[in-house]
Amino acid sequence: MLPLVVYRDHVYTESATTLEGADALALRGAKLGTTSGGIHELSSKDDYKELASTIGEADIYAVKGYDTDFRVMSYTEIDGQVYAQLFDKTNDMTISGGAELEERLYGKEDRKLIYLTLEDKTTVALVLFGEEGLVRYGHVPVFFEVEQGAFQKFWNSLGK
Repeated sequence: MLPLVVYRDHVYTESATTLEGADALALRGAKLGTTSGGIHELSSKDDYKELASTIGEADIYAVKGYDTDFRVMSYTEIDGQVYAQLFDKTNDMTISGGAELEERLYGKEDRKLIYLTLEDKTTVALVLFGEEGLVRYGHVPVFFEVEQGAFQKFWNSLGK
């Protein structure tokens, strides 16, 4: 089961964007609450209450530079060591266009995984699908189409 947190009646799942504990304090915003745990594989819909989670007890904060309607973070210090994790709300997203993709993409070898480090020192994992010129972020079953010329030039620069 994916790590998740319930906040404002929405499920935030473990982000494909990561950060080092040492960089987390600079991104930590206002405290939003403390999770209670309690969610597991056999949980019912009624168990998904405010600040329930699969991560046990942890303080949840806003993330500076991000809207809490999209991203929150857990932040814990134990013996001077910082543990932080980002969570994204990917349900209730509206996609303005595009056709359904067949599962044929997942059977192909023609894909590459890249990691981008942003100015805020978070690292984003993206999956590139070469032949189609598509990009997937995280666990969201949505693909973004990139302008073919730019995508192909970038793809070719990556090597194998």
